[in-house]
Amino acid sequence: MKLPSMKKVKDIATKVREAMELFAPTIEHEVHGNTEDLCCYCAIAAHALHTAYKRAGIQSKLIIGFFDENDDWDYNDESSTKLEANHCWVEVAYHYVDITATQYGMYYNKKVVVIDSSVESPYYPYEKPKTIKSMQGKGDKSWGEQAPRIQYTNQILKLAGLTK
Repeated sequence: MKLPSMKKVKDIATKVREAMELFAPTIEHEVHGNTEDLCCYCAIAAHALHTAYKRAGIQSKLIIGFFDENDDWDYNDESSTKLEANHCWVEVAYHYVDITATQYGMYYNKKVVVIDSSVESPYYPYEKPKTIKSMQGKGDKSWGEQAPRIQYTNQILKLAGLTK
């Protein structure tokens, strides 16, 4: 498998982030998130980014996991309570790509974060959903009103100029 150009990966992420900034205010009444830093829009944005990569012929994985900004959990301690997912991002070519990390203090001024997935970071993945339906889920597995919808993804990619 040939690895994609990281410049292309970042260029697509930048376009999708800019589109999310335009799109988020149109659904704010449904999501109740922060349209400035995109808090509560991570699942929607990550799905749109993952779809943009697929359409560009770039292999990617949609990731659900935990973002631990303060590094205050010991994930190897079996007595620790299992954490609930609190964030979504995309993995491309052994890198995590996050276009909503501005919601975290450490990345408040970075609209696109690209981090080598093999180095220690605040990203702790534990699920790779296959479909939007699985992200919409039920009960504890549900992203509820913050779940992606195909119409959201299509509108975001249109705003980004990344439609077929």
